[in-house]
Amino acid sequence: MFVTVLYNEKWINNLVDFTNVITLEVSDYCPICASERAVIKKKTVVVNGNLYVIDKWNNPCGHNPNNLEIFIEAQELKKLKNIFLS
Repeated sequence: MFVTVLYNEKWINNLVDFTNVITLEVSDYCPICASERAVIKKKTVVVNGNLYVIDKWNNPCGHNPNNLEIFIEAQELKKLKNIFLS
């Protein structure tokens, strides 16, 4: 599934604190318990005076990762796909 979440450049480069949105591919299933993820809903948020439209969901299992955890999960999925598609 593809999700759009807030992304902070500081996660990669500790010198820059810049928030934007990013669309990432993550599993359709919770990485903790393998239950199906909830249906995505669009949400409008304001960060530092800037308006963003992002995806939000509340998994039925109760495991709801934060944006950094989603970013890390997407990076791990990308690595796995590269291994299997090589």
